[in-house]
Amino acid sequence: MRNYLIVLTFLLHAITASSQRFQRSAVADTTITKSISPSGVILFKAEKNLLVKDLVTQKKGRLGLTANETLRLQKVETSQWGLDYHRYRQYYGGIEIMDADFIVEARHDTATAANGELFHLAKETSATPTLTKEAAIQSALAHCNARQYYWQNAAKEAKANAKGKSYYPDPDLCFFKTSDSTLELCYRMYVYAVQPTLALQYFVNAANGKIEGTRTMMYNCGTHDKKEPAAGNVYTELNCSISAVTTVRDGVKVLYAIYDDTKPGAPYECIDNCTPSELTVDNNDGYVYRSFRGSNWDLSFQNTSLPWDTRGAGIINWSLRACTEYFHGRFGRPGYGPNNAGSDLDAHYPTTFTRDDGSMYGHNAAYGYDPVGDDDLYFGVGAGKSVSDSYITPDIIAHEYQHGITQYRSNLVYEGESGALNESYSDIFGEAVERYIRGTCNFKLGDELTDTASDGTANNSRYRSLINPQDKDALVTKQPDRLFGTSWVNTADLSNDHGGVHTNSGVQNFMFYLLANGGSGYTNNATSHAANDQNIGFSYQVAGLGFDKAIAIAYGSQNLLPSDATFAQARNAWVRAAALLYGECSFEAIQTGKAWNAVGLKPPPANQEQVCTLVFADGFFYTLGSSAKTLESTTYMYVGKSCAAEVIPAGNLLMLKASGEVTFYEGFLAAEGTNLLANNEINECRFALY
Repeated sequence: MRNYLIVLTFLLHAITASSQRFQRSAVADTTITKSISPSGVILFKAEKNLLVKDLVTQKKGRLGLTANETLRLQKVETSQWGLDYHRYRQYYGGIEIMDADFIVEARHDTATAANGELFHLAKETSATPTLTKEAAIQSALAHCNARQYYWQNAAKEAKANAKGKSYYPDPDLCFFKTSDSTLELCYRMYVYAVQPTLALQYFVNAANGKIEGTRTMMYNCGTHDKKEPAAGNVYTELNCSISAVTTVRDGVKVLYAIYDDTKPGAPYECIDNCTPSELTVDNNDGYVYRSFRGSNWDLSFQNTSLPWDTRGAGIINWSLRACTEYFHGRFGRPGYGPNNAGSDLDAHYPTTFTRDDGSMYGHNAAYGYDPVGDDDLYFGVGAGKSVSDSYITPDIIAHEYQHGITQYRSNLVYEGESGALNESYSDIFGEAVERYIRGTCNFKLGDELTDTASDGTANNSRYRSLINPQDKDALVTKQPDRLFGTSWVNTADLSNDHGGVHTNSGVQNFMFYLLANGGSGYTNNATSHAANDQNIGFSYQVAGLGFDKAIAIAYGSQNLLPSDATFAQARNAWVRAAALLYGECSFEAIQTGKAWNAVGLKPPPANQEQVCTLVFADGFFYTLGSSAKTLESTTYMYVGKSCAAEVIPAGNLLMLKASGEVTFYEGFLAAEGTNLLANNEINECRFALY
């Protein structure tokens, strides 16, 4: 059966998908709730000392959950402002509901706030599949139709077997939200392929075998005043030995590799196991790189015609250590994996990526989530087949590394707006690690690549500009610099780069640049609010906070995001993170709100006044059916947005006053001779609302 759903968003309303579905309001339980913010953040009463474990168990009814609906803890992370974030996932009848995230903020296990969304299924919903697991597997494999899967590759399957696992799909049940906003009982499984290069999560209808959806698990590069930590090792060394490699632009650098004195001919193995995450670099065929010439990684290994392979492996090793040092020193995150713990990474270089049609290319880099073995990073080379045009620049390596951080912190679904946010966080932290290594960054992701051709096309767009996503440089990927701006990709078209994840990411990228550096002007390369080359300018003015504060807010925001986050939810998460770090209505929170306002994400209105038909008499203005009142609003005033707004009679003064925008829509009419005065008094604290 089709399970229509109600979504409880803690915005005091429920989202419905069609006219046949009823609405249900989220009623704040005032016995435990202090307030609910405009965006739906619940603040709990401190005097109630509400324990997190009680809120999600015996008090779950106050969240609107039924006896058959439960919340299961996924992870706990301590933020840089000292609060713990308990991320829960909702289950119905013991079966997980995909993307139903509920995040509880706590201090010493006492709930202080919460946000997220919960899905409510009909009581008659069945949680029993009629399709067998094997039939579901065959349905997925028929759809994938790969030429070679991971479990058919001896090296990859052997590594999984060493962990007591296999890459052959092992389905489990879940409820999956389909494109028409219904929940379907599905088998969920991972399918990994070597030819073509694929890492997919499948959702197969547990009743009829229909493929309800797929999600890629391979994310590629294209188509507090706490200071940065000083460079250097922050880990206690175990059996790692120091060797050296000459990087492309950063000179000779130290890397850490296992020294094996039983193999004097090739003593150094490209495995850094002196961090909580073991970092391995191999050639994508299971061969772990070794230095055959003492401690010099600049020379190739024996019997190869590729003079750059071992050097590239050494550069990757050094860069990944820099990533771990940055996150450890800056945010106290010692390991790459979940809950600040270790989770091993395998980096593969050089990678040749395979397309669906069997053609191959190397112009790419990617991160792959792997619940069976180790997570993977893939790095290709460009047309020159050299280290200098390989996709192993510090910002690209950090970009892929950050995909893993995002996966384990907020698990942003890699499609639509959440996928664009995922990509943006990787661009932002790619620049952060570049800055850690060099002391500065240029806010251009991948601009150091020397490869000027991809797939035979000269001057291919190869880097992204956080400074100006609409840069006219032929080598820059054109991105929107505001929500729905020029170059925006339809997020519903998942066949186009998963809904434009590498394009729409420009919105948050540009916001971050403004937050760090400040700026004023107009979006879309316009010079005013008027049309300019068919682009409408959107004005902005932001006072930058500096890189350190901006990156602290960026990192903190991920604790507050659900897995299917929208740009609007990201905006509120960033502002709330700024408020938690620096104070409510602080300069930092206001500028964060202004940076998001600059890219088209306005503050949520605490109150809004809808002005309809107006009558002037006796010195007062009246709205139909109301008593005399002053036409004022604490935030926004919309005139004629969804109803007619006519000023009568002629020749009178109409005064409108708001602390936010006063906006006139097509429904506004004023007789000739009417005097109009709109008083827009900006209350800057409104930018800090979330």
